[in-house]
Amino acid sequence: MLSGCQTKRDPDYRMLKDEKYIQVSDTCFEFEDKWLTTTPIVGGYQIQYSISNVITEVKGDTIEVIGSSCTFTRQPSGLFQTDCDDTTKNELMTYTSSATLHTGETVSTGGIEGSTVGFMALAIFCIVLAIGFGFLGFNQAVLDAFFDLKAMFKWKYADRPNYADWYKQQATIGFRAGFIIAIIGFILSIVFMISS
Repeated sequence: MLSGCQTKRDPDYRMLKDEKYIQVSDTCFEFEDKWLTTTPIVGGYQIQYSISNVITEVKGDTIEVIGSSCTFTRQPSGLFQTDCDDTTKNELMTYTSSATLHTGETVSTGGIEGSTVGFMALAIFCIVLAIGFGFLGFNQAVLDAFFDLKAMFKWKYADRPNYADWYKQQATIGFRAGFIIAIIGFILSIVFMISS
């Protein structure tokens, strides 16, 4: 399980003929049993495909698709030049989309896995508080033992002080309120953990 500070990232990809080629290495992209590779050239890079002998050269914003009999070039303005017939031109046009490297989406885990861990820790903390406040607020013997222990550490007095009954009753009310608040906190943390 990832902590709330971590992120996970989908891989980068290139599109070709409505198929998403996932990046598997610095120069290789795969879709099922098909692949395309990139190779650096002067001024840019070249793309080769397993499905054809077409080569795409990307230099800046200019994309040149080189077929076996003709070439299709798309300029940065969107205009194109070609010496191909219409059928071949339309086929070579489909290769221009592979020149764009799509960045995989980065997803923060803070809102999902990270918050689940946080809510789980909060639920455990609240249940520990509820147990402690419950013993002190609803069990008179535990409350008396707590005040006896507290009195042992009052070293500035010659004799160990005794706490008044009214003071213990006020503390009992406070511990019971703490118990109720801790139970509410436990329930809310469980609800938020389930909803996340």
